[in-house]
Amino acid sequence: KIMTKSIILYIPTLEGGGAEKVFVKLANYFEKSGLLVILISAYGSTYKSLLNENIKVVQITDNKPFKSNKLNLLLRFMVMPILLTWVLQKEKTDFLLSTVHEANLISFYVHKFFRKKTKYFLRMANVYDDSTLPKVIKPFLKKAINQTDNLIANSPDTAQSYNNFIGTKLEINIIGNPAYISYLNNTTEISSNSNYLIAVGRLEAQKNYNLMLEAFSLVIKKYPDLKLFILGTGSLESEIISKIKSLNLVENVELKGFVENPSVFYRNATAFVLSSDFEGFGNVIVEAMSHGLPIVSTNCPGGPNYILNKSNLGELSELRKPYALSESILKVLNNQDNYSKEAIIERAKEFSIEAIGAKYLEVITAE
Repeated sequence: KIMTKSIILYIPTLEGGGAEKVFVKLANYFEKSGLLVILISAYGSTYKSLLNENIKVVQITDNKPFKSNKLNLLLRFMVMPILLTWVLQKEKTDFLLSTVHEANLISFYVHKFFRKKTKYFLRMANVYDDSTLPKVIKPFLKKAINQTDNLIANSPDTAQSYNNFIGTKLEINIIGNPAYISYLNNTTEISSNSNYLIAVGRLEAQKNYNLMLEAFSLVIKKYPDLKLFILGTGSLESEIISKIKSLNLVENVELKGFVENPSVFYRNATAFVLSSDFEGFGNVIVEAMSHGLPIVSTNCPGGPNYILNKSNLGELSELRKPYALSESILKVLNNQDNYSKEAIIERAKEFSIEAIGAKYLEVITAE
């Protein structure tokens, strides 16, 4: 019986991002399922309006305190252990779920020293990558993962990457992200004469837009009227604009910036393209599939090969190979009837908040 049980969800900030969105959806699902839910983060309000009103949000402040990222990080490492300890002791919470390295480290040690009675769950949100983790933290993170009984990863690749990092085979629960967009009228016909591909994601190195643009420049030799819409903002915007110009793609590629509700773009596209070097899961793949779109993605570490588990959902191409990616795009464009819209939507539904939330509850409340 979980009616009177309580859970803390802890994430570093609520500033917007994939992991934050997942935790907001889970918080709402847990609250509807009868758990008392407390969401803890240092600051940020991007997704606050999406939270059910019964969810208690505990933060140091609403907005980012300093302009400097280093100062903000220092503040979080100084204050959040105290805040988390205080809430755990005061509320005597039954369950604690954290995600992202920083929150995982802090919650592991707080749980270990101050609140062992609470059942703790550590969630891995992205494929482990050496380059994104300061060396000083590595031994502490290894210890945290090694000594946590309840581990959750959002794809088999994410789990594997942490086993490689630890150097041992840990038991890790695989639970995907709740990325299916259920509020849509998914029966909306995707008009076959809509002549554009869509890409959605931050304009950052991990997404490898140069690869996408090089592949697309090969595709338009066969489909000269085809367009590519890229939704997202990021630090590489000017570089990407230069690349578009150098490949003579100005007429064919449009940068749409950040789009709050990309549904209309998904709905009328011919296919979705992802060119990433690695992904934690790939929420945007499932979002696109919610609209019945076939997917063309690099077979990068992370979620793509896990999500596209059948051949009629899309195509996976070799990493960092423009020609291979262009061939996969052409395969989809030339054989659109091979990709079943119904099958694509059905697979996406396996990543609905109802399906994913139920898996989390099962793991969390298991005796």
